[in-house]
Amino acid sequence: MGTEPTYHDSQKIPEGAQSDGRLQGELTDTNLSANDNEKKDKAERKKKDDNQSYWRLVRRQYKKNRPARVGLWIIMFFVVTALFADFLANNKPIICKYQGTWYVPVVHEYLVGIGFSSWGKEEFANDKWKELDYDVSIWPPVPYTSRDNDLDNSFVAPFQTGDHSHYLGTDQLGRDLLAGLIHGSRISLSIGIVAMGIATLIGVLLGVLAGYFGGWVDIVVSRLIELFLNFPVFFLIITIVAFYQDSEPNALIFLIMAVIGLTGWMNIARLARGEVLRVRNMEYVTAAGALGFSSPRVIFRHVLPNSLAPVLVAIAFGIAAAVLTEAALSFLGFGVPPTVVTWGSMLSEARGNVYAWWLAIFPGIMIFLTVLSYNLVGDGLRDATDPRLKL
Repeated sequence: MGTEPTYHDSQKIPEGAQSDGRLQGELTDTNLSANDNEKKDKAERKKKDDNQSYWRLVRRQYKKNRPARVGLWIIMFFVVTALFADFLANNKPIICKYQGTWYVPVVHEYLVGIGFSSWGKEEFANDKWKELDYDVSIWPPVPYTSRDNDLDNSFVAPFQTGDHSHYLGTDQLGRDLLAGLIHGSRISLSIGIVAMGIATLIGVLLGVLAGYFGGWVDIVVSRLIELFLNFPVFFLIITIVAFYQDSEPNALIFLIMAVIGLTGWMNIARLARGEVLRVRNMEYVTAAGALGFSSPRVIFRHVLPNSLAPVLVAIAFGIAAAVLTEAALSFLGFGVPPTVVTWGSMLSEARGNVYAWWLAIFPGIMIFLTVLSYNLVGDGLRDATDPRLKL
């Protein structure tokens, strides 16, 4: 028969030691859990630092591109010109003292336009600002608006008027060309930016949904993109705008913005879809889904911010294309009404006046510089956001 093993007292595990062992095990599990949480926090911070360092690298890389910097400065110049157009070209003084009272007519004009105020004095309401006798007055560099008609100086070449007030000449109605270029920048840039804003919203939304969810959503969006790409977009825009040619000027401008935006989202959607297809397989996106984050949170917090680089490039090129499209529409007579001055409408007027070279040269230079600048910015963004920069 076998004998049961015996243990010396020194070999027995005391009861207190067993409790200490269990406590030690619990502490070890707690430490492991704390270490896991700490690792997750470090990984999250590292991911944020990596993203910040990447965009910092993009900015540094963009600054090295001199043509892209020049393009950005030209765009900023045009934007500032458009914002302060009424201070640069206006038939009202910027600030004046009349009959002992100070006025700021350029600013007051905005308040009158939105119904918050009135001119008060009859001579102000009659819009005869140049005929008044001011105590003190400061005028804009160009003392005309794009709507003022100086019939005594119609079709005048640059600097050919007696007082040299029409620096770049006039058109057949005596409208100052420089004032038209300044105020036309506001409409041309607004159409380009707003139209691409609409296209970006539609393109990014559809592209992200198609790339992230896949399946039938991807199939439907892809077929929709192919359908719109098969349309002759420019002729479609002409057809739609032609039906509303007799609308109010502001309504027609917004219609042109909407039509260009609704027909220009396809490339943005394709780029967004491709980037999301790449990003959604990244480890941090998988981890976010495993942690139970909702799809909107994963999309807007993790997927979309890391998919915008090629979209920004497409937006820059798209604004240039929208400005060129508006100019082409106005040149062909399908754009804004004749009473509204844009660069394209000024070019259209030059068609019937081939000897008035200034009507074609100066608006053409503005369109060329705008399109070139946005293309330079787009090229700079494309080079700066090269995926190899992440290595």
